[in-house]
Amino acid sequence: MSQNELVNELGGLGIQQYKTDVGFRTLVEGVNENLYVIPKYQRKYRWTREQVESLVESLLLGLPIPPIYACRNKEGQLEILDGQQRIMSLFFYYIGYYLKTKKNTSVNFSELIIENCSFKEALMSQYDLEELHIQLEGDGKRGINVDYEALSPEVKRRVDYTTIAIIEIKIDDKKQRSKILRQIFANLNKGGTLLSNQE
Repeated sequence: MSQNELVNELGGLGIQQYKTDVGFRTLVEGVNENLYVIPKYQRKYRWTREQVESLVESLLLGLPIPPIYACRNKEGQLEILDGQQRIMSLFFYYIGYYLKTKKNTSVNFSELIIENCSFKEALMSQYDLEELHIQLEGDGKRGINVDYEALSPEVKRRVDYTTIAIIEIKIDDKKQRSKILRQIFANLNKGGTLLSNQE
């Protein structure tokens, strides 16, 4: 099948992807300024503190962090299609707070009421949060405090400029936008298999 036949078969959908590398601090400040939003079709936030700590360790060590997929809405915000768990975990690390897990085992951030306030202000006024402290194991098994606010200026600058890829999906057909976004979301989130203990 030729490319033209394939495009016709798919209804002539015009979908493009644009990749931008965004520094950690720029990303989390963008979350706080409501430049990124969680759409209604997103799953709930379910990551544990241990998963947050593991992501923070990757951030601090410069290990790759999978990209965030997003699509711009009418208000100019980026709706998160894939990567909510990662982006929110990075935000929790930045602000130094985390959900009180006994009361919040899973949270639907699309229901957060944000009216003329920052994401942090809305979060703190509507959910029970507790301080988030992260220690990583150093030489001799001693714990090293790696809270964002505890980082030295040199380390903080390096972390602030560590890039995370944002892949923005642009859809030409406005009438099909919602349907296409739901399909993209479903495709990004299906087919995953839990690893066994051995794996």
